[in-house]
Amino acid sequence: MNTRHWHLKTNQELRLLIGRNDNVSVTLLPDQDRSEQPQGRQQFLTRPPLSAEIFGASLCPGLQRNLARGEQTAVYTWTGCTLEVKGLESTDLCYQDQNPPMNEYLNTAAVLHRRRLDALMTSKGGPRVLIAGSSSSGKTSLALLLCNYAVRQGWTPAYVELDPRGGNDKLQLQFLPGTIGATLIDSVETEEVNRPLMYFFGSLHINDDYPLFKKLCSRLSAALNVRMGDDALLDMAGEDEHHPHSKPVEMRAPERPPLVPDLVMRQEDGRGEPTVRDLPPREKLTYSGVILNAPPQASRDHIRDIVRLFQVDVVLVLDDPSLRQALAQHYDSSHQHDVGGHLAALLPKPDHGGEQSPSATRKVDVVALPKAAGVVQVTEERMKDLRQRVVGRYYHGDPEYPLHPQVITLSSTACHFYKLDASAFSSSLLPAGQQQAMLQEFRPSAYTGRPPDLALSFLGVTYARPGKTEDLLFANLAALVFVQAVEAESTAEEAAAADENVAMGDDAKAAGGGGGGAPTSWKLQLLCPAGGELPSKMFVVGQPQKLRMPTGVHPLHQL
Repeated sequence: MNTRHWHLKTNQELRLLIGRNDNVSVTLLPDQDRSEQPQGRQQFLTRPPLSAEIFGASLCPGLQRNLARGEQTAVYTWTGCTLEVKGLESTDLCYQDQNPPMNEYLNTAAVLHRRRLDALMTSKGGPRVLIAGSSSSGKTSLALLLCNYAVRQGWTPAYVELDPRGGNDKLQLQFLPGTIGATLIDSVETEEVNRPLMYFFGSLHINDDYPLFKKLCSRLSAALNVRMGDDALLDMAGEDEHHPHSKPVEMRAPERPPLVPDLVMRQEDGRGEPTVRDLPPREKLTYSGVILNAPPQASRDHIRDIVRLFQVDVVLVLDDPSLRQALAQHYDSSHQHDVGGHLAALLPKPDHGGEQSPSATRKVDVVALPKAAGVVQVTEERMKDLRQRVVGRYYHGDPEYPLHPQVITLSSTACHFYKLDASAFSSSLLPAGQQQAMLQEFRPSAYTGRPPDLALSFLGVTYARPGKTEDLLFANLAALVFVQAVEAESTAEEAAAADENVAMGDDAKAAGGGGGGAPTSWKLQLLCPAGGELPSKMFVVGQPQKLRMPTGVHPLHQL
């Protein structure tokens, strides 16, 4: 196994491009010089503690950390360190360099921490942060870094993935292709999505069915508000912005006094600040806030819809000055053009005791951040490879923790296939001046396509109650099943003709199927992530021609 030591200086990072078949590990080596620091009166001369981190998650000295296959990652150090890398086949895939934007990212995390503390002391909801920007600008990496920094400070933020492509190489934030969802980030050591809440979108790009995407976002936002104890926002999450009774509502946390007596107070540098580790889980989630990852193909109007649906109050724009300017003008976020000015404007304002209306609109701050150094352009080929690996991991696990999927065969007569379609009201039923496209009603409709068209595609199985098709609009995803094959079942006429031909000894006619006719039922071979009965035989069909595996490559083969 190849082993190499890398000596990093202050504010440097080691970038690793791991092959899909490489087993790579990295270890932060202890610094012997630091262990021999003088004691007693000379202790103030001690250098800062040895540190190295991967997207905000600290490495423990001497403890080996295994990296995921196919991952593109970086180990950053604020103090300088020595790293031991094992298993990398080529040194061309590993190099060290500076990453100046890390200072801005750290300052952003510090400002969000101050906003969370302010929310805790004023009984308001924590910050809701949307990360947008150009394609391949490091949005997911920044989201993971901000989540990990928040966890290290005691918070448990919710992460919302709005990119349905499913091509994320960060294991903690990996969602399935064709889905959007949310998860709680409560540990920096997690190597998989923690108890995710997912909704089946059924395609890889939001523009394929934007009305459905928008509807699912409203459902996801409402579910988050319930989980965060914010029932006042449930109606708003499902309302259309053009509805005559729609009005902005401020996210409010459960009522509690401004001073929290049950928290431990730290006394550092003469200041007393509350710690959050002893907060009840639901209140901690409320004050921790939400971090959302915007889809890369989102337009300015799409971003504004997401801001409204999820009650976002901070938009971080990476490497897209035109988008930042357009959003700043729309939300009247007239900050300085330098990053420092932006972050200063994000600091919570002192409360002078004035009462604020519960329905007051939260101000949306738009902040421009630089693109991280070393970000690799994500090609369509790499996106397909990552998508296949995410699906393979979902069904088979990994070599250390293998899973055992099950193939079941169902008759199409025992299954019910539905699509979530939007039907617009007739213009004759709308008020004068109302545009028809503004009012849309979603309802499950029977899938009218041929079952063979579903071969090599994915179907959504939700927690909808059996026979309750109206639940399909609200139920979250229980499993993603892969249609491995679709075969025709013999019709009654075919079976009778075949029996008659066999009895007559006419093998040629028997082989040809006799009288025949169009098949009335089909056999579907479904790959399920686990054994046992499916929660429901009602399957949600997306867009089979777009959400499918390439011919010859499917999840039955472990990647």
